[in-house]
Amino acid sequence: MPIDAKTGLISLAEAKLHLHIADATTTDDQLLDSKINEASLIVQKELGYNVKEQTYTEYLDGDGGCWLFLENVPVTSVRRVSMDRVDAITVTYTGGAKRATVEVTQQNVVLWVNASGVEATTTLPISDHTTVSDMADAIDATAGWGAIVGDTYNLYPAADLVPMPARSIAVSQEIELPIPDDPEDNEYELYRQEGKLYNAIGWNRGHRNIFVQYTAGLSQVPAPIKGACMELVAMLYHMSKRDMTLRAESLGDYSYTAGDGLDAVLVASGDAGAVGSIGSKLALYRRNLIYAV
Repeated sequence: MPIDAKTGLISLAEAKLHLHIADATTTDDQLLDSKINEASLIVQKELGYNVKEQTYTEYLDGDGGCWLFLENVPVTSVRRVSMDRVDAITVTYTGGAKRATVEVTQQNVVLWVNASGVEATTTLPISDHTTVSDMADAIDATAGWGAIVGDTYNLYPAADLVPMPARSIAVSQEIELPIPDDPEDNEYELYRQEGKLYNAIGWNRGHRNIFVQYTAGLSQVPAPIKGACMELVAMLYHMSKRDMTLRAESLGDYSYTAGDGLDAVLVASGDAGAVGSIGSKLALYRRNLIYAV
């Protein structure tokens, strides 16, 4: 598989340079791509955040306290913070089937019906119905389904619809599709390196009631993180080249004992913690969360 553009920390050329493999030698390119993806995920799991800069949408639990911790650092910008939700679309089903559900994912609104054992699924991509009004019209145009937009929400983006698992809707009952409430206005402070938001009056209590859109990560991967990733790629690559069940062999004066391989670098401690050479490179960049109360 190709190197993941969002999570891959080094290039194929960098891995081959570290392994002393000529650029023109392409025999193991696919294997190396796979090991780069694998090592990149291991390194970022150890660090506690995604390294490369990208935009995130998170739904967090408010606990009434002043601090809110984001999943990724360092935060470069916060586009939007909203507390609580409002109902944007009221969905009804009158098609006569005894089983029908509504589901909202990050990409689609999915309408599902089971009529006398025959299933029918209608998938409405959010990318094709960009406003709340557009999405409501698409639902309403589906046989057996109806949708009404709440006051003032017609031109809100359909991408704001809060993801929810499939919810059952019996004949003539209603299901509300919520969106985050209007953004907070300058009522919070951002701590960029720590990835936390401070609100002096506290974040409202609730389950996934705080909506945050933000950008976090590094515009360039630091050399020590790249170095750690290259070392881990080399280990994974070499391990794939030998029989992992072989511990030792001897023939005449020749003897060979396999080292502990990856186990010598990754020590079981809940989530495997990198130590030694790799750990020393990552130490300055590791995220250590201390939750305020």
